[in-house]
Amino acid sequence: MYDVVHLFTNRAKTVEKILIKFKSQIVQNGMIWVSWYKKSSKKQTEVNENLIRNRALALNLVDVKVVSINQEWSALKLVIPLKFRKK
Repeated sequence: MYDVVHLFTNRAKTVEKILIKFKSQIVQNGMIWVSWYKKSSKKQTEVNENLIRNRALALNLVDVKVVSINQEWSALKLVIPLKFRKK
């Protein structure tokens, strides 16, 4: 079991696969960070904050924080909501 997983990606399909895989592999109060290229980085990406949030919500994960890592990357922190955590 993992406390923290951090994914850096520019592919939409990778986001969903990783969220499905690691949701069951994080501890109940763990977190998954997903990072993507900012628009201002001018790097090609299929990923943005809304895509991550929508995929996460469909899997009963919620975002609790968004951060700027540096000039190229942003990140969204996802957790299992309290009502869905196993005791």
